[in-house]
Amino acid sequence: MIALLGEFDALAGLSQIAGVAEARPLEDGGTGHGCGHNLLGTGSLMAAVALARYVRENNLSGTVRYYGCPGEEGGSGKTFMARAGAFADVDTALTWHPAPFNGARSTNNLAVLEIYYRFKGDAAHASNGARAGTRRSALSRPRAADAGSARAGRPHRQGRQGRCDDD
Repeated sequence: MIALLGEFDALAGLSQIAGVAEARPLEDGGTGHGCGHNLLGTGSLMAAVALARYVRENNLSGTVRYYGCPGEEGGSGKTFMARAGAFADVDTALTWHPAPFNGARSTNNLAVLEIYYRFKGDAAHASNGARAGTRRSALSRPRAADAGSARAGRPHRQGRQGRCDDD
């Protein structure tokens, strides 16, 4: 089973009147397609039709399936589809994205994760009561979280006292 994935999401704030080169929304604040997203669904659909036709005309065994996938950016549509078993019998799945070059690549891409945090602590300001929030400052928590996430991709080694030191 070969699956071709056609994303059909729309992004907030990108509403645009067709055929106009400058920004002119069809609906203020409405959704629209950016960075070639208007091509994703139809391009994959045509690839699926062409591949299925090739398989049939050459008497090859195999099945080609087209999936319409919502929420490519920020919606995790394919994640929900996978959890529901939509890809259980799929041997390989192909997708694409418009780019300024014509070619194929095999690279890792960054995942889009939306995580919301709530930090609690005491308010403090350098001009008035700087020491008041030194130990329990609300700002110290996100700063520590940011520092930890920034370190995650950097090489490190175990220090003598059991702490991690940058190389």
